[in-house]
Amino acid sequence: MADILLLDNIDSFTYNLADQLRANGHNVVIYRNHVPAQTLIDRLGTMDNPVLMLSPRAWRAV
Repeated sequence: MADILLLDNIDSFTYNLADQLRANGHNVVIYRNHVPAQTLIDRLGTMDNPVLMLSPRAWRAV
């Protein structure tokens, strides 16, 4: 299965998504959206079958 780097845009759905991906056999690593891009690039370089997934962003209904 894939190694997934999930970028958390501070939304509670992120962890629901990560749980479901793990249940389907994927390896998931979560980083908050304030992490420097180079950190993400370096981590992706160490992963087998890397996938970068962006979570939805939190929002409020007006």
